Amino acid sequence: ALFQGCGLVKFADVKDPNAPPRTGQVRFDTLEQANAALGLTGTILDGHEIAIRVHAGSKDHTKLQVYNVPPSMAWQELKDFFTQAGQTPAFCDVTSGSSTAAEVRYETAAVAQMAANTLNGSILGGATITVTLDVSSQDNTKLMVANVPAGIEWQELKDHFKQCGVVAFVKTAASPGKGGGKGKGDTMQQMQAQMQFMMQAMGGAYGGGAYGGGAYGGGGGWYGGGW
Repeated sequence: ALFQGCGLVKFADVKDPNAPPRTGQVRFDTLEQANAALGLTGTILDGHEIAIRVHAGSKDHTKLQVYNVPPSMAWQELKDFFTQAGQTPAFCDVTSGSSTAAEVRYETAAVAQMAANTLNGSILGGATITVTLDVSSQDNTKLMVANVPAGIEWQELKDHFKQCGVVAFVKTAASPGKGGGKGKGDTMQQMQAQMQFMMQAMGGAYGGGAYGGGAYGGGGGWYGGGW
């Protein structure tokens, strides 16, 4: 209403600086460009240290995921960031950065305990994750992982946790459960309920559509040179 006196307003949005970090996806024309863009990981954008990884589903390794993107940053600004660094992406999109929960299981209780001690507070995708033993695990081999950044896939989570030992099972919000194939595991709703209970007990709280919300969906993405 404030700007209508100057003419027809086609778009308006309010950016919340206190919102959780977002996740970006960028694709490059060549592997050389993508490899150069990977070198920008660790860059500080508006106070956020971004982490850049090859997208787990990219067969040619030209599609990257950008974690911990500032909540106020739109796709065009992220595209400009890479362009100014000398690597213009062929596609760029930014999606909601709401964190989620995940489940990890090991073969033995000893390894699970070591992982809880070692990886709690570690950095994954630019975010600090919380790792705790699942209080409902009868054999103490099951861990609950909180504050997992949006866009992290099961393989990336498994790679992060295998530094402590062989991972038997991994489940994220984006996957039904993979890794070692040790049963079907709990439903995502059960995982979230367990995580909420754990966070309440600890006295804390933790809180992509590359194509659907991007250029093809008519949203905030960009493809090719037409935008």
